[in-house]
Amino acid sequence: MVNSMNLIADGFSRPVEARGANLLFSKTAFEENNSFLSHLHIPSGDDQFLLADFNRANKEIYLHSNAQLAVTTPVPGSFSEFISQRLRWIKKTPSVPDRFAMKLGIVQLFVTLAFIALLICTMLRSSSFLFISLIAAKCFLDTLLVSPYFLRLEKQKLISLLPLYELIFPIYTVFLGILACFVKPVWKGRKTT
Repeated sequence: MVNSMNLIADGFSRPVEARGANLLFSKTAFEENNSFLSHLHIPSGDDQFLLADFNRANKEIYLHSNAQLAVTTPVPGSFSEFISQRLRWIKKTPSVPDRFAMKLGIVQLFVTLAFIALLICTMLRSSSFLFISLIAAKCFLDTLLVSPYFLRLEKQKLISLLPLYELIFPIYTVFLGILACFVKPVWKGRKTT
């Protein structure tokens, strides 16, 4: 989902998300534009900082979504590793100097909170029709948005999981938000700040 939203952001303006495993850049561009020393204290996230550096320097950045160019990496091996990874991502985000990405993140947060509030209101009103209609409308709109990306990567089967994702994502978002306030994630065996 994040990658498909990145593709949409790129269509409107520029990419806002980078993953080290799928970055290809010139050594010269890196040496001329990296702010590596300014964020040494932040574990993980060098890819995001580099993207912000290149955006700030108006470098040409291309985002490709093609099954033949896809790079896959192993996912975290346990639930706690998965949550720790997500918490690291959340905690580094405010430090990345990218206003456009931050604005998109804030919009996404408010849309998620509004969706949760609407779901709660429909449950309190005992309106199962409205509840189901709301989820169906969100699934439909999200399917329209993400389908092109999944089709380009030949991952059509993942689209069928979207309704389940729609139900889990708001709970997952709130859960991570609460954890981010109290838990210091672990990265390569070290606690992060």
